[in-house]
Amino acid sequence: MISAARAATLAGRLKALADPARVQLLALIAAEPDVTQIGAHEKLARLSQPTVSYHLQVLRYAGLITVTRDGGKGAARLNRHVVDEDGAADLADAIRGLAS
Repeated sequence: MISAARAATLAGRLKALADPARVQLLALIAAEPDVTQIGAHEKLARLSQPTVSYHLQVLRYAGLITVTRDGGKGAARLNRHVVDEDGAADLADAIRGLAS
């Protein structure tokens, strides 16, 4: 049985991935081994700057990415701790737990 706290955490992360634009942005960020400059996301995802900022904020609040600022430029990095195999295993276990 999954705890209420863990269920809330997983639900928040799944909700963050419920938008195709956020999935696309997360894929762009995940494809970079180190840090992705936020300005590149606007061009690659073909989204406006305010839209990219909003979606990155949702991904950050869900703990899926980290965002850093350096002199007015932003950079995003995948939070590998959350999306590593252990995190995926937790999600799979939670889904299997729903059936029981």
